[in-house]
Amino acid sequence: MTIDTAIDRGDHATAMADWDALRRHYDTWSALVHLRFAQDTTDAQAKADRDYADALAPEAAELETGLPESAFPVGCPWTFDQAMQDDA
Repeated sequence: MTIDTAIDRGDHATAMADWDALRRHYDTWSALVHLRFAQDTTDAQAKADRDYADALAPEAAELETGLPESAFPVGCPWTFDQAMQDDA
């Protein structure tokens, strides 16, 4: 099930758990890309990878702030913490 499908079905706990896993995966990847570049700033591939990660950063930030608004519309009783507790 995709995050959008879970949201459409009202399955907020699944949507938030899937989003959190995706966000963590992206954050880890981005950190490793920047670390690899810092280890050797002369590596052309590391620089290209860092430039790509830097280009994705604004989109990732926009998605990170946009999903909770779409997943939890105004008046929705769910919070991220509640979704995580219910999923456990």
